[in-house]
Amino acid sequence: MRVTLEQLETLVWVARLGSFRAAARQQHVSQPTVSARIVELERIIETRIFERSKHKVELTLRGHDVLERAQKILRATEELLSAGRKGDPMRGVLRLGANESTAMVCLTQLLAYLRTEYPTLRVELTVDVGSILSAKLNAKELDVAILTDPRSSNVVQDVDLGEAELEWLACERFLEGRHRLTARELRALPIVTIAPPSTLFEAAQQWFSSESLTFDDYASCNSLAMMTQLVKAGNAVAILPPTVLKAEIEEGSVMVINTPTHFIRPRFFMSYIRECESREIRAFVERTREILFASGLLHCERAESLHHNIGTAVHPMTGGEVL
Repeated sequence: MRVTLEQLETLVWVARLGSFRAAARQQHVSQPTVSARIVELERIIETRIFERSKHKVELTLRGHDVLERAQKILRATEELLSAGRKGDPMRGVLRLGANESTAMVCLTQLLAYLRTEYPTLRVELTVDVGSILSAKLNAKELDVAILTDPRSSNVVQDVDLGEAELEWLACERFLEGRHRLTARELRALPIVTIAPPSTLFEAAQQWFSSESLTFDDYASCNSLAMMTQLVKAGNAVAILPPTVLKAEIEEGSVMVINTPTHFIRPRFFMSYIRECESREIRAFVERTREILFASGLLHCERAESLHHNIGTAVHPMTGGEVL
């Protein structure tokens, strides 16, 4: 009988979380399954790994050594899997990250493209704010990510897709017939935004700063989907991509607020690990650009066509090279 990776992973989670029940929740298995894995592992290596009590589980002296060896094996396994992905993440598993607006508006089309072009590809999706996606890319925990204003290290290639389309939105009833507001009038209304650091917060902060106003009175939310619900219900106003409420805008229940102040528009990027560079990745970048423009997430006025050849540019925030 040989030790399995499942047993080693369970060992690590039990040691980290301090209980079989917590490890079971983390691994989405039953507590008896966790117990069985540990018991079988202890039997195979002929060593008691944990001291069990009613309230906690602790590693034995020998268990600490076993844990250290298990972690080394799991790290080596991950390195082996990463080595297999190098140069061609479009075969096998693609670790794809997307910010929430992309996920809400374009995810179905992006996944349909991948299913059509790469039928055997398995996608592991992460949806989060750009700062988290950038950190995961820099740590090589993602292969590709669609995000705004990345903060990339030299292991990551950033491709500029275009400017984000953003507007102040509010429920028509909430505005009471006022469709044009000054920055001062708008600041007096309840505003909801994604907590900093986030692109939407920075866009709002820059917008008010351009009118010499502070932006310190707002409700924070960690979900773009929830923000849209708050705006629809007339509980708040928000800077949002208008396409996330396209149907409501078209029917007139949600309005784009007309203001004299213009946005400094953030930019969408598609970023990927440099060593994953390939013709397939370039094709995915171009298809993503087309989908984002067609969906309305990207601002229509742009200096380049959808079908341009990718050249060399410089990331405006980091100064790093982009395609």
